[in-house]
Amino acid sequence: MREIRNAFSHDYPVAESQWAEALNMAWAVAPELIEITEQIEAYVLRLHNIKLGRDH
Repeated sequence: MREIRNAFSHDYPVAESQWAEALNMAWAVAPELIEITEQIEAYVLRLHNIKLGRDH
């Protein structure tokens, strides 16, 4: 996931194929990132009774 973040965080020009590869990698890990986000949300709600401002 760090590699994907780094691919999007640099401002220097890259080849279209590199952008496509980064997007494909991001798409592949999207379900895992969503699951992590949902686990964090459940933890915060359980621990502090705070509902995060995310519409479902």
